[in-house]
Amino acid sequence: MNAVVKPPTWGGPVVALCCVLASICVTVWFLPSQIGYLLSGGMLLVAIGYGVLTGVSIRTDRVFLVLFGLYWLALAGNYYVTRTDPLLLYVLVTPIAVGATVVVLPALIADDRLVFAKLLTGVSLLLTFVGLGMLAMETRTDEQLFAYVAGPVLGYEGYRITSVFSYWNTYGFLMMVGFLSSLYVYLEERGVLWALSLLIAFAGLVLSNGEAAYVGAGAGGIVMAAGYSFSVFLGFLLLGIASTGTMVRTGQLQALFDSGLSGRLSLWEGTVRRLLDDPYVGIGFENPGAEIMPYSDWKTGVGPHNAYLHILLNTGIIAGSIYLVALAYGALRSMWSLTTTWDFYVVGVLIAILVHIVFESVTLGGLSMTSVFFGLFLGLSLYNYPPTIH
Repeated sequence: MNAVVKPPTWGGPVVALCCVLASICVTVWFLPSQIGYLLSGGMLLVAIGYGVLTGVSIRTDRVFLVLFGLYWLALAGNYYVTRTDPLLLYVLVTPIAVGATVVVLPALIADDRLVFAKLLTGVSLLLTFVGLGMLAMETRTDEQLFAYVAGPVLGYEGYRITSVFSYWNTYGFLMMVGFLSSLYVYLEERGVLWALSLLIAFAGLVLSNGEAAYVGAGAGGIVMAAGYSFSVFLGFLLLGIASTGTMVRTGQLQALFDSGLSGRLSLWEGTVRRLLDDPYVGIGFENPGAEIMPYSDWKTGVGPHNAYLHILLNTGIIAGSIYLVALAYGALRSMWSLTTTWDFYVVGVLIAILVHIVFESVTLGGLSMTSVFFGLFLGLSLYNYPPTIH
């Protein structure tokens, strides 16, 4: 008897969505992050189990898996040298997270990809409505109910929303992915419903006031629009120009440059200076904020806020360089076979994520929402779809 269960085509996208929802719990204001990490890790294990039970076909690029495997071995070697507890946690969690997001989830999504994009659109719309409700509560009371809500948007006070997230940049990242997903769904399905969804998702992105999300959505949207027609590409380009003009006119862009990218330039300099003290094995994820603080102008103990410097600081130039080579290969490999509109959508979102994490501390192989999306869209871009699937 064949023990493999034949799942419904929508089953895989729903499991992938559950992984996304669980990862969101890592950075919400109503749950401790430890519980969020447990939920995220547990759901990724469930996804792996679901993939095994349903007999999904693994079609991930083998070269990337070899490169990332070498990085993991170097990571394990670093732990042998440094013996730091946070590094041990990364050694244990990384294979699970990468196995689920890069290898298993893309295979689960492959048979019903448009449904997955629609589910992401739905989540972004729901969280936008939640954010608008929180904004209404904040502006109608005398007390501050939610941190960062009703802050400035493009220089205008009182409009920022963060939804369920404890920080607006995290919400901005989700809306960046949600906006690109809603744009893809609209271009595929057309219709008034999806046009309205696109407008709401765009509003949610704007109201997040996430500058990194704006830039990421612009870069990713240009790539995605190029997969359709010249008119779509030109329309999105004009939207980007108009949005940039708005940031210039309101003074937000100038303020961003004047602040050294909100202080990140100082953090990046401090990160490099700290790395030079332990260049080979790094600091092993041992409180990066405190390690950087003596080397930068920031005195609040925050991390590098750059995913590429973050991995070098924590794993050193040996393991970190292998990691960056793996990412570079994955990004370039994903661009070699852009044929369908789905390809342009997936690569567009991947480019948006790669741009966004220039300003955030995140690693491929983590359990946070950003890490899960990172692994998922990298895996989708590296998945070799069977010729019979269009």
